[in-house]
Amino acid sequence: MLRTRLLTLAIAFAISGGGVAFVRGETAHANDRVAALTSALGAQSDALRRVEQALAREVEARRQLAATLATLRERPPSPTPAKLANPAAYETASSPGNAALARDEAAHVRQSLTRIAADRDLQTWQRRRDAFLASPEGFRLDVLNPLRAELGDDTYARYLSTLGRSTAVAVGALPEGSEVAAAGLRGGDQLTHYDGQRVFHLHELHALSVQGERGEYVHVQLLRDGETVYLVIPRGPLGTSPVHTLG
Repeated sequence: MLRTRLLTLAIAFAISGGGVAFVRGETAHANDRVAALTSALGAQSDALRRVEQALAREVEARRQLAATLATLRERPPSPTPAKLANPAAYETASSPGNAALARDEAAHVRQSLTRIAADRDLQTWQRRRDAFLASPEGFRLDVLNPLRAELGDDTYARYLSTLGRSTAVAVGALPEGSEVAAAGLRGGDQLTHYDGQRVFHLHELHALSVQGERGEYVHVQLLRDGETVYLVIPRGPLGTSPVHTLG
C-alpha cells in the first residue's frame, strides 16, 4: 500500500514538472513570435516613412517647377530688332553680295557653335566622370531616385504616367558630327534603356554614361515613331539637348 502511494506521488510530481516545462516552452515561443512581428512592423514603418519622404520631395519639386514655369510665362517677349536708321545702309546690307557673305558667316558660326558645344559637353562629362570615380556611391540609381527603388520600375513607370509625365528621356538637337549621331541616335528619340539599365530621367542617363571608360560601346534602347529601336553607341558625352524632360 505504501509503495503504491509513493509511486502515485512520484507520477504526479513528474507530470506537474513536465506541465511547467511545457508552459514555459510555449511562453518562450510566443515571446519570440511577438518579437519577430514587432521587428517586421518596424521595418514596414521605416519603408513607409521613406516613401512618404520621397513623395514629399516629389511634391516640392513639382511645386518649384510650376513656379518656374509661371515665372517664364510672365516674362515679356523679346523686343524686335529695329531696322537700320539709314535706309541706304539697309539697302547695301541687303544686297546679293552681302547676303552671300552673311550665309558664309552663318555657316562659320554654326561650325563654331558645334565645336564649342562639343567641347563643353566633353568637359561636363569629364567632371561627372571624375565625381563618379571619387564617390561612386552617389551615382547609384537607388540613391539618385529612392522612390523608384521603393516602388520598382514597373510601378514607378505607372506612377509617372498617372501624373502625365514622361517615362523616357527625350533627345533634342544633336550637334553635327557628334559620335552618338554617327552611331544612329536622332533628335526626337525617346531613350528608355542605357547599358542595360532602365532610365526615366536625364540625371539617371548622365549617371550611367560615366560608369565606364569613354569610347567603349554600350547598348541603348529607345522609342522612335512608336517603334522600339536598339543601337550601339560609344560611351561618353551624349551631345544631346533634351527637348523636354521632367526628371
